[in-house]
Amino acid sequence: MLLPSPEIQKRLDKYQTIDKLEADAISFERRKYLLQKAALKTLTVLASLSIPLSLYAADVNINRFAQAEAEIDVHVGAEALDPANNNKAIIFLDGFRSTSGDNLIKYRGDGLQAILDAQLWSVGYNNANLSPEVIAEKIIALAKEKGVTTIYLYGESAGGPIAMQVHADVAEDSDITIAADVLNSAPDGAGGLRQPRQDEIKLVETLSVIPGAKYSSLVRFIGEMAFRSDRYMDDDGLDIWKAFATTGDVIEDIQGSDIAGTWLMFDQLMAIEDAKIRDRVIEMGLLSPEVQHPVIIYIGTSKPGYDYIVNDDLSADNIRVYADEAGITYIVIEVPGAVHSRPDIGVEAFNETLLEAEDEIHDAITAQEKLAALNASEALKAKQNLDTDPTVDQPLDSETDNADDDK
Repeated sequence: MLLPSPEIQKRLDKYQTIDKLEADAISFERRKYLLQKAALKTLTVLASLSIPLSLYAADVNINRFAQAEAEIDVHVGAEALDPANNNKAIIFLDGFRSTSGDNLIKYRGDGLQAILDAQLWSVGYNNANLSPEVIAEKIIALAKEKGVTTIYLYGESAGGPIAMQVHADVAEDSDITIAADVLNSAPDGAGGLRQPRQDEIKLVETLSVIPGAKYSSLVRFIGEMAFRSDRYMDDDGLDIWKAFATTGDVIEDIQGSDIAGTWLMFDQLMAIEDAKIRDRVIEMGLLSPEVQHPVIIYIGTSKPGYDYIVNDDLSADNIRVYADEAGITYIVIEVPGAVHSRPDIGVEAFNETLLEAEDEIHDAITAQEKLAALNASEALKAKQNLDTDPTVDQPLDSETDNADDDK
């Protein structure tokens, strides 16, 4: 699972001919995953020898109960800058290992609100069963309560595919206008991830066969220790004292109330593939001409940054193809120096990049709004003409009377 992919190995072989920053990132990934592989093997063996099955089962049941008691929520994080725009909302969906969109509002909200003024809403997964249908229901209910008629869905990382699923459910079950889908470093399925991340999804699929694995604190502990193996392992082997310190940190984090449950992370990873982004985009193109079609905005990373989680160039290009096929307006924005899963880094660059694209974004959304209004107006005129056209045979009074008698 943790060996370097052919893609990474090929790049390593050409180290001298590629950008040094990217090469350094790839080299770090290779070393980190070799350490993780060794740590994961060691931890798994130790755990299998020391944890009684009864304790495993009890722990699984406790976490199952925690999931059953949890509920997804959608809540308001901020009002619109201009009260006149409180009929709109930007809805934030975060990705892997996150429990809510609150952190995105904190670091992305100002930049998005500056160009798309609206209320800011956060989707809280809250360690409940991850259900796009339930998220859509919560959005629709809150929209009715707040008088919101237009929304923008913002999904970061795995939150992007989740947002696309939510889009489909909101569109099917309400008349809310979805003016734009903003996808930040969102993978187009598992193939849109860097190879090591694809291997992680395969591991998750394998582990899901084990009864209760996604509810096991033990599985979570092993995974967290392996993920942090670079803190206590190096080329010379294991540093026992650093390992003890890392163990304490992991146990404290796992016991925290705001950490994502293993079951939620399983669901978030699976959502990347389950979203079927191409199908969702094609559905958008099949909307009635009288309905405002969404604009898709893809935000990726450009130098001096390098996204080591998502192959955002590949994902952006793939989604462009889908958008062209469906006739959906598509915009790509690249933020220099962005760091995946760290919205707190590069906030200024994010905000500046959005401002540079403000006119393009506004023009695209406004064009779709005007087109839908024009099509609706023409459809209404056509219906009125049909109702009043004297050349169209109207039913005779006797026919109408007979129809009434039949009733």
